[in-house]
Amino acid sequence: MIDAGFQYFAFILITQSIETLGAIIDNKPLKAKSQSKQRFASALYKLFPGRYSFLNKNNWLYDKLRNQVVHVLYPSSSIHIINNKEDKSHLQFENNILKIHIYDYYKDLVNAAEKTLVFLEKKDNLEKEIPFCFHIESLLNSANEQKSDH
Repeated sequence: MIDAGFQYFAFILITQSIETLGAIIDNKPLKAKSQSKQRFASALYKLFPGRYSFLNKNNWLYDKLRNQVVHVLYPSSSIHIINNKEDKSHLQFENNILKIHIYDYYKDLVNAAEKTLVFLEKKDNLEKEIPFCFHIESLLNSANEQKSDH
């Protein structure tokens, strides 16, 4: 999707996926109400590189990234999406604007999805049904195919 020129749509899906991964790893039903902030933070803390949790202090990423993207499909003006493969400033601030590199963001999601699958395999008594885990495996298979193509 990213290499096909749909970086922005990939950005939206990646952002929305963070909370979903948090919902998979918690002990509440998938459709539990009023859990978005906790699930988003939990996914960042348990599944993503530490820089994400650091940036989410005081729910900054939740407010400026997740809420904006989920509700209006656009991040706050404090966040810029970059796609220049040479730019290595992922999750760094420049002039008070956080730069999110779409390729690194995608890699971080793939790694988080892999950790989620490991979590599910280790959990002996999964109390909730996760009907879409095969989609996570499909994402990982696709990502691994892309790695071998490059």
